[in-house]
Amino acid sequence: MVHHTDIFMHAAHTLRDRTEQYGSPSETYQRAAAIASITTGKQLTHYDIVMIMHAVKLSRMVAGRGALDHYEDAINYLAFAAEFATEEA
Repeated sequence: MVHHTDIFMHAAHTLRDRTEQYGSPSETYQRAAAIASITTGKQLTHYDIVMIMHAVKLSRMVAGRGALDHYEDAINYLAFAAEFATEEA
């Protein structure tokens, strides 16, 4: 059995590792929003992108609800969403 605090701690470590690998989450998802906006012909924001990614995680959980990385990623996507929502406010 995994403890809920373990999930949060691992999510934080994953977030730090990915930031070191890929750079600023805000910049990464702003670039993704620019690409998605061109692709869809609709103006999307970095907030929109992380909410879409969160939806993908929720969908994947249906098929593999025991995969802990789904929960860790979902936590991080919601943390990004909160950060981006307060940037835009």
